[in-house]
Amino acid sequence: MSPWSRYAESCPIGHNQFPTMESLAGSACESARGRLMELEGIRTALNGMPTCSAPSSALGRCRDIGSLVMELLRRDRGRRTLYLPARAVLGRSWAVAEAQAWSALSKACVLAGAPADECLRAREIAEACILGLMAEDAYQEMLDAQRDDSTRAAAARRLIALWDGRPARRLDEPSLSLAEVWAARRRNPPVFGTMLGTAEFMGLSLGVGGLWFDFVSEKMSEDVVAAALSEFLFGLSHEEILLARAHVESQGPLGPDELASRLGIVESSRELPEAATDDPRDLYRFYEMRRELAAFRRLSGTPGPVATLEGEFLAWTLNHSE
Repeated sequence: MSPWSRYAESCPIGHNQFPTMESLAGSACESARGRLMELEGIRTALNGMPTCSAPSSALGRCRDIGSLVMELLRRDRGRRTLYLPARAVLGRSWAVAEAQAWSALSKACVLAGAPADECLRAREIAEACILGLMAEDAYQEMLDAQRDDSTRAAAARRLIALWDGRPARRLDEPSLSLAEVWAARRRNPPVFGTMLGTAEFMGLSLGVGGLWFDFVSEKMSEDVVAAALSEFLFGLSHEEILLARAHVESQGPLGPDELASRLGIVESSRELPEAATDDPRDLYRFYEMRRELAAFRRLSGTPGPVATLEGEFLAWTLNHSE
């Protein structure tokens, strides 16, 4: 069983459920404990709300899961915030607060010198929370993407299931596969060199199978998917990768320090953050910045990937499991 299967389950989250919490001291740990306790109020409110898929009626109109899917498929609702079920909106707030709390605990465990297995457990729970947010973003993005109606409807149904599942942290099979890919990415940061991505891809693929290998076998021949993978592997934007490859072609392989110098990358202001850091929140930040760049290219017609690797993968799973 994967670590995310063990720790991303639907157990209540109390400050006394994490063994290390009772033995750690210090302001960082007290802050993390406080954040976990604050979640209980949101959990209670969320559990008291009807599920998004439950039939309901208001102002003489009936709604069920079918009508909710149709509402989500409309393209004239902007970001849809005021058209979403209240449970979906509160659930998003819950998910953000939970990700922040477990990320804080993960950092507190490291600062306090907690046992390695407890540090790992806190990080894995934080990453499971963040993966849920990433999946929600990816499915919502598909609603407005230039994809066929069956894919968009499948994304809408996944979204509704995700909303109804909160406050539990159940990750579906595609999200669990992404968790394994992210773990492999963290263990194998980019080496650059020839900028072909061969070493990075081999490192990423070690220990990852199932849906990921099926996806790679079918989709990696597509330019847009290959470009999204390159951004994921190198931690660089598509535009930076093109500049780096031009340098390699004219002057030969380069290492991380030389790459940063040639591209004018400064860690505090780089276009894309390196994903393999000690802060679980950087997993989402790394995804979010690639998503924003992809959205800009999609709207402006600029060359390069118009979706993230995670989005491409989840879209592919919709057509292979619905």
